[in-house]
Amino acid sequence: MELDGRAYHAAPEQWERDIGRDVELATLGWQTIRLSHARLTRDVPGCRRDVLAVLRSRTPR
Repeated sequence: MELDGRAYHAAPEQWERDIGRDVELATLGWQTIRLSHARLTRDVPGCRRDVLAVLRSRTPR
């Protein structure tokens, strides 16, 4: 898990680095879920619900 937020993406190169890492992880079957700082601090139950929904959708039935 990584929490960095927009404050850590001051330069376009930083954002591009994260995008590249997302692509690399996707080739391994990992999915990046991006949640805003505002939601993470103000809507914890909603973030949890969203993450669990993604996990359920990716779990083999």
